[in-house]
Amino acid sequence: RQQGLQTHGGMGCRIAALNTRARSSKCLCVLTSHDPNPVQLLVLGSKARDGLIRTHSKYFKNTYDEAYKGPITFSLASFLAEQMLASSAGSYTILYNKFKSVIAFDVTAMSFKGPEVLGESGVFDEYEFEGEKEEILADLYQFNLACSVYGCLLENLTSEQASRMTAMDSASNNAKDMISKLQLAYNRLRQAKITTELTEIVAGAESV
Repeated sequence: RQQGLQTHGGMGCRIAALNTRARSSKCLCVLTSHDPNPVQLLVLGSKARDGLIRTHSKYFKNTYDEAYKGPITFSLASFLAEQMLASSAGSYTILYNKFKSVIAFDVTAMSFKGPEVLGESGVFDEYEFEGEKEEILADLYQFNLACSVYGCLLENLTSEQASRMTAMDSASNNAKDMISKLQLAYNRLRQAKITTELTEIVAGAESV
């Protein structure tokens, strides 16, 4: 079983579009598994939820519409990591918007193997632990997952703010162009009015 977390800011529709266009996303890569329910989705934000609800609603585990209403904190990331680990899974995948520049971001997948990978890897066999080794490794895994979720949330928020800034800059430039065109039209009408009045004055004077 694979579990996915999809984060979104103002660009959740892009993640949803990626899912809809491909009929699956990078975090839905095991839909062909013989497991009748191979994927569970935790969706952040209403746009990603609305974009996926028609085609992938049966994979929804939880949706969090209010996640981006307040500031992004590590407490929020820890809560999401806890929710992800509430159901055991062979792997976890986070889909998020990775910031590249003010005008560009990419939908990126970050994958993790399940918590048991730490014990099986043997990396910590040479270390001594104060307390139960399994509990410590589980805490380390959850902390690492929370840090990764926090980083993805910040990348997402940065991409959103960059998109907002670009959109506002474009809107400001369009407004300036419109003001310039209206000012030019006003000046032309004003000059035409003045010319007409002067012509009438001159014609009246000549008739006298």
